[in-house]
Amino acid sequence: VERHEGHGLAGARADPEESAAVLGASEARGAVEESAVREDPSQLEARLALAQAYWNLAFREPEGSPEIARLRQRSMDVYQQLIHAGVRDVRPYYSLSVLMREEEARLRLLRRTLQLDPKHPEASKDLAWLLLERGQVDEAVRAYRTYLAVSPYRGREDGLERIHFADRLAAQGRMREAAQVYEALWEASRGESRAERCTLFKSVELARYERVAPALVARIRELRPACTDMER
Repeated sequence: VERHEGHGLAGARADPEESAAVLGASEARGAVEESAVREDPSQLEARLALAQAYWNLAFREPEGSPEIARLRQRSMDVYQQLIHAGVRDVRPYYSLSVLMREEEARLRLLRRTLQLDPKHPEASKDLAWLLLERGQVDEAVRAYRTYLAVSPYRGREDGLERIHFADRLAAQGRMREAAQVYEALWEASRGESRAERCTLFKSVELARYERVAPALVARIRELRPACTDMER
């Protein structure tokens, strides 16, 4: 789970000094604030901040320190307490799904997130990838379609991730569904420069999509002569 520093839904990398400030006062007073938060489930924002602070502080520990595992577990424990309290805010469910390794637990948390917020883009995307890895391709396709419908296009990194998903579908013989992901990306990237679209679509193996998406193939072929160092 090392990749999940700053896993809060705002998407910004948290400042370690800010995280320390969140914990500092309570630790200095014998963790009075933490106890109050634990006893009162209504203090949602404080508990979410506490969970985030524990997780971020783990990254300040030297490599190999036993404190890393302890702080990360305390972070997940706070999220789990909120979930056991039955809060109807998506953040503890989604945040814990990001941190957990066990597939079944992640699956339950992502499904619960989407029950509470059917248009949660990251949960839809994560669910699609998890289902695809489990071989539940039809469900994965449905989840990814939801993601594409609710998530605005966010540039090259987003586009390349979508291409990766399409390629994974194609590798499983789901050419029509893969083509649909490419077609959605074509539409979503209309505002991008020609050079950027060349970067996105240069790796598409057009022959594979001739039968299922001839219009898409024609558009990409029309684009390619203007792309430097790119074969037609």
